[in-house]
Amino acid sequence: MAGIKLHPEVIQAAREADLAKAKSGQSEVAAIPDVGVEVYYARRGDDYDDMVGVMFTVDMPIFQGKRQDKDHAADVSRTYEANDRLTLLMREHQAQQYQLISQYNAAKAIYDRQQSEVLPLLRKKVSLVNAQYRGGSSALPELLAARRDLLSGEIASNNAEKALADAWAAIRYLIPQDVK
Repeated sequence: MAGIKLHPEVIQAAREADLAKAKSGQSEVAAIPDVGVEVYYARRGDDYDDMVGVMFTVDMPIFQGKRQDKDHAADVSRTYEANDRLTLLMREHQAQQYQLISQYNAAKAIYDRQQSEVLPLLRKKVSLVNAQYRGGSSALPELLAARRDLLSGEIASNNAEKALADAWAAIRYLIPQDVK
């Protein structure tokens, strides 16, 4: 699961979710009514007294539907959408990872069986039929059929090795490693 988080698609989706969360936070702050306090001091001419003033400003909740609340709600919705996309992408990658690991294990079992059981038996059969042919108790078509079977077994073994390599490469793509 930790390797999936290093996949470029997941990293991009996580960055988009973080960006949406940041925009949502900004719009949340913008939706808060502004309250302000101003204090000022004015030094006037010699004929007049100096002035001091205090001013308070508060946004009135009139026409609240036209304020930033809609923008904030839209940003929150985008944040949820980005988080949902990230979660969905991670689940898809995890399911794909399990599927690829199953395919790899199946391909490995087939390859191992080909290497340890099928090919040695076919080689023994070719050697036996070859000895029978030299002894005169077997015909040439039987020897050729045994050799054809051995070649077919080697092709099947090569195909199993290719399927194993394909599954391994797909797993390595899905789960990046040695990323620095």
